[in-house]
Amino acid sequence: MSAARFWAKVLWRDDHPDSCAIWCGNLNELGYGRVRVQGRLRSAHRVAYELTFGPIPENTQVRQRCHDRACCRPEHLYLRYVTRLTPEQFQAIRARPEPGRYLARVYGVSYTRVRQIKLLSA
Repeated sequence: MSAARFWAKVLWRDDHPDSCAIWCGNLNELGYGRVRVQGRLRSAHRVAYELTFGPIPENTQVRQRCHDRACCRPEHLYLRYVTRLTPEQFQAIRARPEPGRYLARVYGVSYTRVRQIKLLSA
């Protein structure tokens, strides 16, 4: 799909940077835009990011600052690195007695993720 064809399916509400640019094509069951690129179904906001900024690094999510899942406005898109824990790190978090916020910093994950891991061991 060409860039012009992609952007033609985006509704630009106005020129203000806080206004969303909504994907008007297909949406998935969670409300994210879906587009077929070279025969493969892709998330519209990820395609918008790649068209604007270039390739998305591995283990990285493209998120919307506006929290509108159909938004493709480049100014609203940012990258979030996803930390993959090894099985050993997962077990260590379960076993360690330190507070969750401390463990979150040590392992580079969210406090919520540490709590989820701890609850699995309870």
